[in-house]
Amino acid sequence: MKQLLLFTFLLSFNFCIGQSQVEPKISVFPNPTSQYITIEDKAESIKEIKIFSLLGRNIKNFDVNGTSTYDLMDLQKGLYLLQIIDNSGTLVRTIRIRKI
Repeated sequence: MKQLLLFTFLLSFNFCIGQSQVEPKISVFPNPTSQYITIEDKAESIKEIKIFSLLGRNIKNFDVNGTSTYDLMDLQKGLYLLQIIDNSGTLVRTIRIRKI
């Protein structure tokens, strides 16, 4: 019985790992920033980024195409959440950025 449970667990574990997606290589810099951020996406897998306040309010949206720079000068100083959305519309990563 123990062997059957172990086999079932390992089979389920391998199936879940096989289904996971590889996270694209993405760089966001400078952080903290005073004027702009640069999104570097060499694989061109990002469709858009969204910037949210810590209260969850959507402040800005940008379409992404490869490596680009985005102006944040109109944002007040503080912390923001940057969500990275891939070409299929899936949330890839959320990064905390600081505007100084």
